[in-house]
Amino acid sequence: RPKARVIFSDVAIVAPRNDLPTLSFRVANERVNHVVQARLQVTLVRSEVTTEGDRFRRMVDLALARSESPAFVLTWLALHPIDEESPLHGVTPESFADGMMEILVIFTGWDETLAQTIYSRQSYVSSELRWNHRFRDVIRLGSDGSREVDYARFHETEALPTAASSASG
Repeated sequence: RPKARVIFSDVAIVAPRNDLPTLSFRVANERVNHVVQARLQVTLVRSEVTTEGDRFRRMVDLALARSESPAFVLTWLALHPIDEESPLHGVTPESFADGMMEILVIFTGWDETLAQTIYSRQSYVSSELRWNHRFRDVIRLGSDGSREVDYARFHETEALPTAASSASG
């Protein structure tokens, strides 16, 4: 049975990008073929308590800077700017963990090789978020000038020299 070979970074990061806290994670196409009409849907799942004292799990969509790509071949860095409208505004590593929050990601697209729609999913819990880190560069030029993904470094991050530890900007 054919399998989608879409991979996600092992961790997501929250760090400044253009002076705005931003949630980001990586997606790659290990098959290195064309996936057309690729789409990412990102949802924050958090624990909330009603005024009556009942605890429940609320799902809130997180808007991405770009949620669709006409052609997904190598990698995709998904970015959710954490502005005043973001459900993550003001969240700290501690409040993310205390709120039992989770980031759910669904990838869909049309795989030209398989001639079918593919799906892949990932989730990020508190222990899988890196605050004030950045992803290491993974795109390199091959000897023929083509772009290649260095999968050995795909999941690697590095700490930023200095930054605030909350998503409040």
